[in-house]
Amino acid sequence: MVEIDGIHHTWAPQVVPDALRQNEVTLQRHVVLRLPVLGLRLAPDEFFDQVERALVGAGLPGRPSVVRTGTG
Repeated sequence: MVEIDGIHHTWAPQVVPDALRQNEVTLQRHVVLRLPVLGLRLAPDEFFDQVERALVGAGLPGRPSVVRTGTG
């Protein structure tokens, strides 16, 4: 599960419900990845690499490797 968090997830009224929801899902042995909206702007490659690793870990195929031959 990928949960994309907007800025309101950092506000006090949202912190406890978010933690309870994530804990409940984790107790059911599911993977929960949190992706703040700001992360989409500042570190998209790192976050999407984590998403891909989770999918591969669940048995789905990853991106095909690019094989380059020659120089041009």
